[in-house]
Amino acid sequence: MELFLPPDLQGFVDAQVTSGAYGDAAAVIRDGLQLLAERKIQVSRLETEIAAGMDSIRAGRVVSGQSVFDELKARRA
Repeated sequence: MELFLPPDLQGFVDAQVTSGAYGDAAAVIRDGLQLLAERKIQVSRLETEIAAGMDSIRAGRVVSGQSVFDELKARRA
């Protein structure tokens, strides 16, 4: 596979290799793609948690912010 990067990204990849952080450009790209895949998984999990929270709100399963703060303060005491 041949890959063309804009000059700023190519410069970043080259700097990573030159610094010794990576052995070659392919390793930089692999690491970046792995991070992107992990971020996509994290975003998906957060979206699922947000949806569950919204469902709880719609169902009336909520507590006031003040009661949460009061409970946290009581735990510290």
